[in-house]
Amino acid sequence: MTYIGMQRYEIIQQERNSADTTYKEELVFYSRFYFTILSGSSRAGKLIKPQPS
Repeated sequence: MTYIGMQRYEIIQQERNSADTTYKEELVFYSRFYFTILSGSSRAGKLIKPQPS
């Protein structure tokens, strides 16, 4: 590999790493978001029609 090729490779790796971190952050955010919605809706469902425990 030439020096320029190495530099380009490093830049691609940096971009890929930053994309991975943002993707993971979004995944965590959305999973929390959906979890809160699901728990809230199940709570609301229990309030509306209480399930026999």
